[in-house]
Amino acid sequence: MAQPKFTLYKYITLKDGSWRYCTAAFYSTAKIKPNRCIVGGKQAEHPEGAYYLYHKKNWIPVGADALEARRRRNAQLDDDEFKRILGTAPVPSPTMSQTSSRIPLEVAAENIFRIATREDWTPRPFASTGHRRSRRMAGGKTKSHRLGGA
Repeated sequence: MAQPKFTLYKYITLKDGSWRYCTAAFYSTAKIKPNRCIVGGKQAEHPEGAYYLYHKKNWIPVGADALEARRRRNAQLDDDEFKRILGTAPVPSPTMSQTSSRIPLEVAAENIFRIATREDWTPRPFASTGHRRSRRMAGGKTKSHRLGGA
């Protein structure tokens, strides 16, 4: 099951006066940069507005303080993980879709069992372990003989 996403946004006013949700900016250490958000691919300072979490097409308000917003995001992630461990999280659909052209293990095992239980089936012996054994039996020299081995 995929890990739930809680993306942190800040609801800000743009220069033209319109309001917009923008992704909050983070340091490389995963700490939030207070009052900074990414607008048009660049970081910008916006002291106005409030922080929101976006999760499953819902906007969850988490306050105007950046550190409190990060704490609430981490609490939401922890809560979802706890629900998943307890088994109370929503379960993915029970129907499995085949993602590759390989035969599933269950089907392959049934095929092998069906073949092995037929009356006319006789198992083939395994192939010999290699040419060195047959050479040794015939009295031929092997690579190990040249290297000083037996």
